Amino acid sequence: NPGDPNARLSNALEFFQIMAQKHAGKKHVIYEICNEPNGVTWNQVKTYAEQVIPVIRQYDPEAIILVGTPQWSSRPQDVLAN
Repeated sequence: NPGDPNARLSNALEFFQIMAQKHAGKKHVIYEICNEPNGVTWNQVKTYAEQVIPVIRQYDPEAIILVGTPQWSSRPQDVLAN
C-alpha cells in the first residue's frame, strides 16, 4: 500500500538507478517496476513507467522490464488500447 506507484516515485527512481548500475548486463535480471498496482488508472501507471524505464535503460539498455497493470494486473486490455 498504496497501490499508486507514483506515491513514492522519487524513491523508485533512486532505487532503480542503483539496481541498474549494480546489475547492468547480467543475463538473468528482470526489473519489475510496478507489481500489481491498484486503485489507479493505466495512465497513472504509464506515467510512472515512462519516468522509471529511462533510468534503467541508461545503465542496462537490453534488460527485460515488467510493468504491472491496474487491478492487480488483471486488465491488460488497458495497455493494449494505449
